[in-house]
Amino acid sequence: MESFEQILGIKRISVNDDFYELGGDSVRSIQVVELVEDPLFSVSLLYQHRTARKVASAILQERLNNSKDPPDSAGLSLSY
Repeated sequence: MESFEQILGIKRISVNDDFYELGGDSVRSIQVVELVEDPLFSVSLLYQHRTARKVASAILQERLNNSKDPPDSAGLSLSY
C-alpha cells in the first residue's frame, strides 16, 4: 500500500484499488517493484493482479506452494 501511495503520489489507497486505474503505468510499476524489494514481486505479477490485496495473496500462495515447512511458518508472522 505504502509503495503504491508513494509512487503514485496518492494518499489513502485501498488494498482493492487497481494500480493502473489510479494512474500507474509501466515505468511506475518498475518503481514499485524496486521499492518493495521482494524476489517474488514483479512487474508481470503487478500487471496480472493489479491490486495490493491480489498481489499479496499471489505472493503468499507462491510462498506456501514453495515451502517445505508447515503453512504457519511460510515466512509469515502469525503473532500479534
